[in-house]
Parts: sequence; structure tokens; C-alpha cells
Amino acid sequence: IVIGEHPAKDAPFGLYIAGCDPYDHDKSGTNSLGSTFIYKRFQNFEEYYDIIVAEYTGRPSTAEEYYENVRKLLVYYNARLLYENERKGLFPYFTSKHCDYLLADQPDIISDVVGNSSVQRRKGVHMVQSIKDWGEGLIKEWLNEEYAPGRKNLTKIFSEPLLEELIQYNDKKNADRVMALMMVMIYKEQLHNLHVKKKEKIEKNNRLFDVPLFSKQWFEVGTPKELNDTPTYTF
Repeated sequence: IVIGEHPAKDAPFGLYIAGCDPYDHDKSGTNSLGSTFIYKRFQNFEEYYDIIVAEYTGRPSTAEEYYENVRKLLVYYNARLLYENERKGLFPYFTSKHCDYLLADQPDIISDVVGNSSVQRRKGVHMVQSIKDWGEGLIKEWLNEEYAPGRKNLTKIFSEPLLEELIQYNDKKNADRVMALMMVMIYKEQLHNLHVKKKEKIEKNNRLFDVPLFSKQWFEVGTPKELNDTPTYTF
């Protein structure tokens, strides 16, 4: 486990999120690894945010050992994890530890990507080609986004193996770290989408219900007192 930044004291829920590309079998004929990233989304009083703060990539002797280390990492950062749910072992392990609350629900935003998908899994993401293509686009956008003039997010990546995987990435090579980063980007997009919807709902309610609909106060500055006392109605 590589920790670049320890969690903030009393870290609020939502500050840290995580993405994971897990595995199920203790032994494998491939060089596939489990990979998990912890990502710090925002912190108003800090300069550094939107950054990977911890990584756990490896393949210990048992899959359960990997799951347990991931679980401890999530608890340490008070983070929620979005993972590729085609691997079946992680969810039952977390459930057996009464820690399934640490796993993020299936994002509703993917319905806009997949369309009328019949796949309904309570946790994680099922990786079909359309979601993978979308996730690759999210990674590209994030890498090229500038957090300061002339400084892109890709300069915030301190994991050399991740940078190497990103450079060599294609559909034919194992890219466990890239897939874990993709889970982070999808989860980040889901939370942003929920925030926008919540803000729009609040603004809509304010426009419709909290402000009188027929008061001249809406249109005039320095309204006479007698107009201020005019009854107004909302419905």
C-alpha cells in the first residue's frame, strides 16, 4: 500500500472516494493484479485536491487478503468504493464483514450511457464496451484538465506504474491500474451529477414556492410601503 497523503482529520463523507479493479481467484495464469486508488475530491481550505492520495496494487497469496486490505484502506479514509462487479468475490466478503456500506451503489448515470440495460446490480459497475469507452473519455478529460494555467491534472499523478499503463494503454493489454482509475472517474462523475440535480431541484423549489409570484417587489427597487403590504399568493 502506497500512501501519498494521510486522510484529513475528521474527514467529511464524500471527501475521499475510491475505485477498484478486483480479482477473485487466488491463482491466475495471467499477470492480472488487484488495483485500488483513493482519490481526494475537494477540500476548501487546501491547495491540493482532485488528486490520488493512496494506491494499493498487488496480488497477495489469497483474494480475501486483498479484500481485507482494501476494506481497511476504505475505513482509514472514510471512503466509498466503486468497483468492477463482474468479479463476484468482493461483495460477499464485505457483506460478511458487515461493511457493504463501504461499496458504492450502481451509478444511475450509466443508464444514459448504456441505454435500456437489463443489468441491475445493487453495487458496482458492470463493464460493457459502451461504459468502457465512456470511462476512457472521462480519464482523458481529467488528464488534460488544467488546475492552473499550463498545468494539467496528469502532473498530479505520482504513480509511475499508472503513468506507464496510461502511456501503453490499449484493449489488448492488462491495465489494472487504468481500470481502477476509470472506476474513480465514473464515481466522480456520478457524484457531480447528483450534486447538479440537487442544486437544480433546490433552485426550482425556490423559484416556485419560496418567493411570491405576484409581488411588484420582484421588479421594483425601493417599493413603497403600501405595495409591500399588498397580499401575494403562492400555489
